[in-house]
Amino acid sequence: MMLETTDEQLIRFLNELYEGTNPANKSEKTNNSNKKKLVSLCYFLASINNKYINGIKVDIGSYLQTSGASAASIDTLANIGLSVLRKTVDRQKKVISDEHEQSVDNYCLQNIEKMFVLNIDDYHNIHRRTTLSLLETHNIFHFVTILLNSNPNISKIPYYSNNISLHNPKGIDFKLIIEKFENHFMNQIGKSYYEQNELWKQFLIEDSYENRIKNLNVHNYDGRIQKHQELRSLNNSKLVDFILHPLHSIKDYIECSNVLFKVFERSENTDYLDHYVIPIIADWPG
Repeated sequence: MMLETTDEQLIRFLNELYEGTNPANKSEKTNNSNKKKLVSLCYFLASINNKYINGIKVDIGSYLQTSGASAASIDTLANIGLSVLRKTVDRQKKVISDEHEQSVDNYCLQNIEKMFVLNIDDYHNIHRRTTLSLLETHNIFHFVTILLNSNPNISKIPYYSNNISLHNPKGIDFKLIIEKFENHFMNQIGKSYYEQNELWKQFLIEDSYENRIKNLNVHNYDGRIQKHQELRSLNNSKLVDFILHPLHSIKDYIECSNVLFKVFERSENTDYLDHYVIPIIADWPG
């Protein structure tokens, strides 16, 4: 439509090209594929007249580099007009990387008064080669997804509450564990079956029939999901980075967390992590 608006001579040009593919005798899947090929063809035709119309060539070059094509092969395709040079692909990737970095900074600034939750999780590329090469026996890689989520209904978490730090310098406080176990849990599980049975009888008599039936459900996730759908949404989430890195130790988790910490170092709130806490959701040993 944009081409036809610019030049009236191009009206029905794409339709004529499509009709030339004999669509009446082809399946819908083949016709849709041909339409995409014709759009690519029009881009190549336009690029002959204007070298700056290279959007599809940049996409092809980026796809080739991501697929592992060598710089020489990408430059060869660029010389015959099917792609852009490898250095052009590198420049485009740098632009995309800078724009994403800026978008992460903006996300943090916009939600700086809200609670942040950091999620660090691993992703495995486990596509093993069936034919070994001279340099490697497999191409299994470990990636890390660093995702930042903000909750609009909860304010940021202060590091100190009533002059008491959230951090426990003792780490695992065995005295506190023993105290809670003896005073709380043993009061619950230290009763004999007869004592507990009398409590159950009293509870069942006073409770309604519907609640007693409900208590028979071991798990019921549907109700929880319906009530907290907004918490399962990615609308308030931001992908900080997706990097090649293993997650086998606490050191690995710390190195991945530093990716987010650098974001706050770049922002105006450089002292945010000195006064507020960001909970981290991670697998063991994170």
